Order: sequence, then C-alpha cells, then structure tokens
Amino acid sequence: MARLDQLTEYLFTHPGSTLALDSEGPGFYVDAHGASTPVFKQTLRSGQILLLFADTVPRERSQDFLAGKPIDFVYETPRGALCAHMEMKGNDLRARVKLAAPGDELITSSRGLSSESSIAAPPPPTVDAPRTTLLSVIAQLAEKHASHLHLAAERHAFARVEGRLVCLEELGPFSATDLREAVLALAPQAMRETLGRKSSFEFSHVSKDAVFHVRGQQGRDGLSVVVRALPRQVPTPASLGVPDEFAHVLRGSGLWVVAGGAGQGTSTTVAALVQGALETRAIDVCTLESPVDYVLEPKKGLVQQLEIGVHAPSFAAALDDARRGDADLVVVGQLDDAETLAAALALADRGRLVLGVVHAKSALAAVQKLVDLAPHGTTTLAGILRGVFGQSLVPNTTGGRSLCWELLPGTDAVKAFVRDGALGQLAPLLTRTSDQSLMQLLVRGEVDADVALTHARDRTWFEDQLARVAHPRAA
Repeated sequence: MARLDQLTEYLFTHPGSTLALDSEGPGFYVDAHGASTPVFKQTLRSGQILLLFADTVPRERSQDFLAGKPIDFVYETPRGALCAHMEMKGNDLRARVKLAAPGDELITSSRGLSSESSIAAPPPPTVDAPRTTLLSVIAQLAEKHASHLHLAAERHAFARVEGRLVCLEELGPFSATDLREAVLALAPQAMRETLGRKSSFEFSHVSKDAVFHVRGQQGRDGLSVVVRALPRQVPTPASLGVPDEFAHVLRGSGLWVVAGGAGQGTSTTVAALVQGALETRAIDVCTLESPVDYVLEPKKGLVQQLEIGVHAPSFAAALDDARRGDADLVVVGQLDDAETLAAALALADRGRLVLGVVHAKSALAAVQKLVDLAPHGTTTLAGILRGVFGQSLVPNTTGGRSLCWELLPGTDAVKAFVRDGALGQLAPLLTRTSDQSLMQLLVRGEVDADVALTHARDRTWFEDQLARVAHPRAA
C-alpha cells in the first residue's frame, strides 16, 4: 500500500471529493459543493507532502517536478485509479488528488518507486527524516521477520526478532512529536482527532502485505509505541495444527469458545476457522475485534470486520447491533467481561452462532470464568454452549512454536455440570487434554523432552507416560 492510499480511501467513499494538501496548511478534503473536512490537525511541511507521494510519482515525472514544473499523473490503487496534480511555488507545495475520469490518459505510474528516485529524497530543509524512516521500517517489519517494533521518546528503536529485542541503532532517537506524527499517519481517519487526547490507544493498520497492530502509551518518560506485524495471508487450520474435529465446527447456532492466554495464538486460530468457513460455504460473518488481526476474504460468503473504538464503542454495543442484523456467525475477539458475555449469550440464545475468545489458561478455566461472569445466566450458558477449545503454544525444535490443544465438547453431561455448577466434574469429559497433545508433539519429535516437561500441567502423569514411551517393554 502506498503511503497516500490511507488518505485517498475517502475519495472512493465520497465521489466528487478532492484531497487537498498544501504546505503550511493542515490538509483537507473538499466535496463537490465546496465544504471541507480536515485530514490532519497539524500543519504540513513540503517534505512531508512529498513523502506521501514518493511511491506514486512516475520516474519520468520526478525530474520535471524537481525542475519546478507542475505535473499531472494517474496512478492505480487497490480501489481504482486516481488523478494527481502537484506544483511548487517557491518553497510551497500544492497537491490535489481526485478520482480519475475515463478521459484521463496520463496513467504512467506503476507504483512502488525505488529508493534511487530523486523525489523520494526531498531537499534537506524540508525533510522530516525520522518520520520517513520510521514509517518505512514499519512497512518492512514482515520482510525483516520481526514480530514487533518497540519505540519510545528519545530512544532508539528496537525490533523483536525470534523472541529477542534487537536495537536498531540507525533508527532514532525520536521525539514525542516524531512518534505521534508517525502514529497519525497510520491511524484510521476516525481516530486521528482523538489520539492526542488519550493517554493510551490501540488500532490496526492494513497494508498490502501485512496487518499492523499499533499500541501507544503516554507515561512518565513520554510516549512509547509498540507495533506488531501480522501476515496478510490467513493461515489454514491444518497449518496451525488445529485438529480436524475442530476445524469444521462453525455451523448451526450456540456458543463456541477458543481459550488461551495472551500471545498464545487464539486470534490466529479464530481467523483460520472463519476463513475456512468462508471458503467452503455461503455464510454472512460479522467479526468484532480490538484491533483487527487478519483481513478475511469473503470467498463464497460475506464478511464485515468491525474494529472496537473505530466502528463501535464497545463489544457489548456491537453485539447489540449484530442482534438486529442477519449474520450467520458473529465472532467476538474478547469475551472477557460480564456485559459482553451477556450480549453474546442473548445473541446465541436467539439462534445465532457466536465464536468468542476467552483469555484463560485452559478450557476448564475458561468455563469457570464464564460462570463467574454470568452467575445468573448459567442456565442459558449451559443450554447454548457448543464446546471449548483450549490452546497454548510451546517452543519447538525448529525455533518456532507448536500448537498444544484440548477440547471440551458441549455434551449433555457437560451442560448438566455447568448448569448445576459442578465444574469439578468436567475434567474427565475432555476428549483430549493439553498434556496428551503435548505428549503427541514429543513423540513426533516436534518438541524436546525438557520443554515438554516444563509445559506439562500434570508432571507426574507426563513423566509416567514419558517412561512408557522410552521403555515400552518395561511398562
């Protein structure tokens, strides 16, 4: 995605509008009737505007522009063609972008201008170098195999590569203004005006190759930002190690739960399950996420992804709206508070299928959490519970992590124990325990014995099984 694309999205949803960017001005959209809508609150500099256009201006036009000539060109975006006009008057830059008309024959930009282009390096007096470098590094996180980028005011940047923090000495230090400008460039339009008034914020930014989670916190030492990179391609359940008996459960009505701790891959599993359903059936899916993790493809069905804080104020409010809609499947990214759970139970009780994520270390702990959050709704919970899939990720022998899982199906016996509050009776009803899954990984050679023992929940049972595997005749 070109830097300019995040601003020009508005033009496709408001035909007849123009994006106007002038140095020493804030930037604004002008509709067909002359009314304007601001883009940025802060004043723009010529260098900043040039950087927005750096990967769209055709090579053959860059020299004309730097020679002082006004230029016009058309370039393609994922949504369609746009016509741009740029001109310099002294040190002031004026740029206008609108939808390309059928008669515009100036399509000369193939996008992705290389780093040696002269317009990609604006004159020193106007370059906002830290902001430029920061945005480009964020865009390259996926190809650098970095999972996170850590940024803090007056500090160099750090990347997390294979679990280790690596200092990027060539990047930074950054002022709070540098960081905030970079964040504003990535933030959804609906959030830009409120970011400056918040002590913390979180949102997602979608590019051509990846989805970036951006989380910021204003602390005693200033602003700190963590950017997490996720691949744009949604993995398949099989590639994650999700068993076949759980890979095709998203049918009918009721409540399915995916349980796991933070960073244990629950969001990825949910995305894989939903994408798999969209590829095989004509269903209408609505996801509620904070923030959006993966961009789902409709394939045979329909999908609407809502980001909490951008498209809806809360999970509970979004669930109330979903109740009035016609979605076959509603996905809830965080089913962790009483209000959200009550709204999800009400939706499932009306015949919808709800898939929710509960942050808990096991399937049994997830059921306990749901019961605690709905002390007066256990009858409803028991009636609609389809099952709980618990998961964790353990380090494997190839340097990555493997899925360790357990499954508690919503059988009549499970429903009865949940309804009666006899949760201590649920453990024997697991069709697969986490330790059994871990033992299978060990036998296949995916994890080492010491790692397996560290992650085993019942160490005595696991050591006994390990002895049986190592000395089958003696056992």
